[in-house]
Amino acid sequence: MSLWIEKYRPTEIKNFEGSDKLINFFKTTIKEKNLPNILLSGSAGTGKTTFAKLLANGLNDQNKFLVKEYNASNDRGITLIRNEIKNYSSMLRRTIIIL
Repeated sequence: MSLWIEKYRPTEIKNFEGSDKLINFFKTTIKEKNLPNILLSGSAGTGKTTFAKLLANGLNDQNKFLVKEYNASNDRGITLIRNEIKNYSSMLRRTIIIL
């Protein structure tokens, strides 16, 4: 059984409700295939993870990016940074990490 939020999470940008600036950023990033370093912050339930997943899926249409997702509530501490995330920075593939 899945959580309600997972079941009804938007899977396409056209179903995502956000500011025009954020939607334009999404469309430009996908079109140009140029992902800058970004940090999304805000209150719980505002769409940060949904936006990150949509962006990762939109950019990864040709499997050029390595996409890794961690639950920051469960996977916390310096060990995760040292043992997992640091290794991705040495890979030749561009990496999207969702915490």
